[in-house]
Amino acid sequence: MKTILITVVSLIISGSAIADKTNPKPGEVLEKRYSYGKPLKNYEIKYKSPEEAHLDISSKKGIKRFEAGDIEGFADISTGNLWVFTLKHNPAHPAVMKLRAFESGENLQMKTSVKCGASKVECDKFVSYQSLLSRSVVSVYKAHVESKSPNK
Repeated sequence: MKTILITVVSLIISGSAIADKTNPKPGEVLEKRYSYGKPLKNYEIKYKSPEEAHLDISSKKGIKRFEAGDIEGFADISTGNLWVFTLKHNPAHPAVMKLRAFESGENLQMKTSVKCGASKVECDKFVSYQSLLSRSVVSVYKAHVESKSPNK
């Protein structure tokens, strides 16, 4: 059932996502950026690898951690970012996804940046998780905006 859901979600997402279609060479990690609104600007993952990102993000104070199936996530209210990492048993491991909601006019949209060193198929499956995480991304964004509110 999980495979069918991921396949359906992947097919839906692949129709609207902008992605680098190349496969990485063994040991190489490529960065892919996806956008459901305006083109991404300065939203790349600045870490050299998913492992380096995990080490830094997981060590920060005030970050809320969660684990679901074969992924681990960190909600960073201070920046409004949701970081998602593959666990070792995920076929896309090592991979990292950085997600953030943003306002565009009256709409709330999502920015996503991914570093993944697995095959395109496995990386695309990992990216398909973003639709399942959209509520979490919006919650992190709302908490971020609220934390910046002068009334707080």
